[in-house]
Amino acid sequence: MSATFLAACAQRSANAMEQPASVPPPIARQDSAVLRDVNLCHHIFVFLPLADLARAALRTDRTFRDVARERLKRLWPVLSLLLDEPFRLSKRDIVEMTVLKLSSRRIGGAGAIALAQACASGALGSLKYLSLSLNGLGDAGIIAFADGIKPTPENPMGALGNVEYLSLEGNQIGDEGMAAFSAVISSGALDRLTRLELQYNQIGNDGMKAFFAALGSGTLGALTKLQLAGNLVSDAGISAFCAAIKPTPEN
Repeated sequence: MSATFLAACAQRSANAMEQPASVPPPIARQDSAVLRDVNLCHHIFVFLPLADLARAALRTDRTFRDVARERLKRLWPVLSLLLDEPFRLSKRDIVEMTVLKLSSRRIGGAGAIALAQACASGALGSLKYLSLSLNGLGDAGIIAFADGIKPTPENPMGALGNVEYLSLEGNQIGDEGMAAFSAVISSGALDRLTRLELQYNQIGNDGMKAFFAALGSGTLGALTKLQLAGNLVSDAGISAFCAAIKPTPEN
């Protein structure tokens, strides 16, 4: 972990127009007695976004700074995986990037696991556009991806809660993977999606039923475009889709 990475994170935090409600008040203004409470520092930093965590590592009281640097040091082995193949991101990208196109990078299941772990550790939290199409993720990869972006007490929106466009086209996703992806959608992750691409996978009726059940529960309310062509859906799957989008007295 380098000063360049910390500086990139700090700049991202300084440019932010507003902080999530879960973020504590600016740490530079905390009472000095609080600053000396190491246990409390550790608790607070669990909830800080990556950019604010790095800012604390650079600019605050010594106790906060040391705890922040310790936490970043623990996260760095996972975050640093995004610097290498097949991702080839910069340290600044990990914090600031809003558009990420990773189509046809041969990411595979192992790469999807690395990406999921990095996202769960706070990387790429600013993303609004993410393309993972044509990467052979398979069920194992999409299951790991779903686990990495699920909402947590520290991040109720999930690791990619700002993403509006997501492409998973052509990734050999089957029913098992689709069920896991549907479960994370039902949990409230990806609620800001306006466009979702799942075409040309291997999703059958069971996977589609799980997905449509998630849609029917009221998640993905902002979605305006959905691509499902080229999957293994029969009349039963289409029936499930019709049931999911059927108007109700509540909607």
